[in-house]
Amino acid sequence: EVDVAGSLAACAVTVNTNGVLLANGVVYGTVVVAGGTLGGTGAIVGSVDIQSGGILRDNVSINAATRVDNGGTLAPGTTNLGTITINNTLLLNSGSTSVMRISKTGDVLTSDLVTGLSSMTYGGTLTVVNTTSDMSVLALGDKFTLFTGAAYAGAFSRLTLPALSAGLSWNLDGLTVDGS
Repeated sequence: EVDVAGSLAACAVTVNTNGVLLANGVVYGTVVVAGGTLGGTGAIVGSVDIQSGGILRDNVSINAATRVDNGGTLAPGTTNLGTITINNTLLLNSGSTSVMRISKTGDVLTSDLVTGLSSMTYGGTLTVVNTTSDMSVLALGDKFTLFTGAAYAGAFSRLTLPALSAGLSWNLDGLTVDGS
């Protein structure tokens, strides 16, 4: 595990299987996650490629194009809900997995979020996990924003969604309009 608390100037950083790069400061350069994990609360100033077995998590900020390849996983946050900021494009390839958590406490709706996107291309599997810890039940009209950006394209090929009460169904039409 490498924890960058200050800054790391590099042309390219590769995180291999079982490796962890915590960007809690600033990492300058391209980051390739080849079977390891990229996370933290700092910034990446360079492109990010999450390859097979790689995970992008926590609350990191990325200031360049980001791609999640076949076998790669996008999962904001860790034990708590999280926000990943990508001030550029995000491409989710057809074999990638996005794991997003939602929660409802009383009337307050919260979720993991990927934000700042200039464009978002959906692909692969979207798994939504309901982490509501009290007795709040998802209801008609509840809306969770998972992605925010200027433009949306593509579609998830597989969806794994939480069960809803009888008579309710998921409406995913908003994913290509406003990321909800």
